[in-house]
Amino acid sequence: MPSSLFSFAVVGVLLAVGVVAQIPGSNFKDFLLKNMVVNGTIPRSFAIQPVTYYETIPEDQKLHEYTEPQFVATCGGNVSADALNNYTFQTEVWLTTLGLNIYDGAIRCIALSLVGEGKACLNYTVETLVDHKTAQFGDIRGDKECAGVMEYGQCTDPQQAGVCGFCYGDGPSDAAKSLTVNNSYFFRLIGDFWAIEGTVDERCPALKRLWTWNDYKPILGENAWAQLIGPIHNAVLMNNGDINSITDEDPMFILGIQFLTGLEAMAVGNTGAYYYTPRNTWFGYSATAQNIGSTVSIENQASLLGGLKLLYDVINGKTTTQYKSVLPKLQSMITKLTTLILSAYDRDLGFFRQGFTYDPIAGTLNWGQNGEPLFAVDCQTWVSSVLGTRLIDTTFGDATAYNLWQTVKLYANYSCPNGDLCGVGYTFNNISGQVLSGEWTYGAMNWLKIMQNDSDYNSTLIGNLNSDELAMNYGLFTYVVTSTPINNSTESYDTVLYAGSRYWIPFGWFANPLPALASTGWAVMLANSFNPFHLHGYLVGAVADWKF
Repeated sequence: MPSSLFSFAVVGVLLAVGVVAQIPGSNFKDFLLKNMVVNGTIPRSFAIQPVTYYETIPEDQKLHEYTEPQFVATCGGNVSADALNNYTFQTEVWLTTLGLNIYDGAIRCIALSLVGEGKACLNYTVETLVDHKTAQFGDIRGDKECAGVMEYGQCTDPQQAGVCGFCYGDGPSDAAKSLTVNNSYFFRLIGDFWAIEGTVDERCPALKRLWTWNDYKPILGENAWAQLIGPIHNAVLMNNGDINSITDEDPMFILGIQFLTGLEAMAVGNTGAYYYTPRNTWFGYSATAQNIGSTVSIENQASLLGGLKLLYDVINGKTTTQYKSVLPKLQSMITKLTTLILSAYDRDLGFFRQGFTYDPIAGTLNWGQNGEPLFAVDCQTWVSSVLGTRLIDTTFGDATAYNLWQTVKLYANYSCPNGDLCGVGYTFNNISGQVLSGEWTYGAMNWLKIMQNDSDYNSTLIGNLNSDELAMNYGLFTYVVTSTPINNSTESYDTVLYAGSRYWIPFGWFANPLPALASTGWAVMLANSFNPFHLHGYLVGAVADWKF
């Protein structure tokens, strides 16, 4: 494997005045800038290339989750399982074609800020997030007032019109569970257009209704990236790392400080955790889906912990700011959240568990979230990147972090044809086989870089980690780093696919071999050895310097 495969585009550009080195990852800049919604205002999470991609997907690679008819108010009666499954696929197509996951938007922001295009990120942050709107949506936050928790029988919605609102946390009244537009969570997936001309809703095609936007899910993890991690890195990088140059009016403070009020409402008892989503968030017809407001995602907690620590470090490091009074609250949140995340590690299983369900009446939690696998790759890679190698090893024993990586490879490796490691997937391979995730493999490489830099491991272990990092980089360049036209352009742009093949991820979505903002943005961060969980991108755990 030639060494050139292990270094991104650090190339010389011959100019009349001499040779000027490009910023690592600059070759991905055009894709990040140009992959926008046609006639819209926001970037897209994916580019559908080839444009016929979804037309070629066979029936056995579509989700068939419905086996019984369900009442659908829009259609005026019961809808068959086949029609519901057709609608599920139709929804996947349009959400993927036109949507932006706000986590992807944050990754794009960090990557653009690294390659000198921070203004594009700032514009998105202000015009979309601070103004909380897109082209046709005047409000992209889950701020409809709580009118009772449906799961508890406090509110019914026979017309499926969202009349019960979003109920944040376990407050003593509906008013306490309601958040204002500035404190509520953004929807995880946003779009520019509500109704798509030329479509027919597959649930009841005879009525000739248009397909309309249907993803209104305010999720903690995506909001941690969108309201904390992305804007904070944009502000720091645009000010060349000088946090004293960041004004108190910066969007990072507008979003981050207001976000804290929403978090307080979503506290999970005395556990130190924060709920995955408000109650009444629609995730389908099943009883399990109705209970999703009582669940906690450990990956979400890790993202939040990283974001809170970034906010703390900015405020604490500024000579003067009106936000100094927030520091004690952040200190408490960070300490409790770190303790909670550490408790997710199961010594017998040898990995961090994916999530839990909480009973607010009994005050008890049970590990497991909505029947999903207990093992998720990002609950090892991201969690370990945030906690840091030394904290994990001092808490659970020497080389625990290193051994955890061996477990990840055992359960979720993606092998090249010769059997060598070439990347990682999402969860246990024995569920659906191997898959190469562009985004999650870069996340694993970030963790390996941190372990090499932030540990007392001997030269043999460090060498093993370095070899695995290089092997995964080779796998990425071989299978998912590519170039693509955008919106019928005649030119192609360097990008990274979301995954090497279409694959049902048992945490609730399909991976597709499509050019992706998330994978491409992570490629830029790795090209710069930039750890997004640290204020200055250093290769150490986010809470490595925390005093408990």
